Amino acid sequence: MIVCDSSEVLTPHALAVNPKLQGKGIGKMVVENILNIARKEHKKAVRLDVLGA
Repeated sequence: MIVCDSSEVLTPHALAVNPKLQGKGIGKMVVENILNIARKEHKKAVRLDVLGA
């Protein structure tokens, strides 16, 4: 568990990959970019809510 203020958390509001394009690494690339942004902004955590199909 990470204890931090909400200003220390990066929360992407939407992330979706077209079902026809899933399994091609697109989501992974997007998440890697989100993590890189969080590092550059010195965030302590990233919150990503995930929904299954």
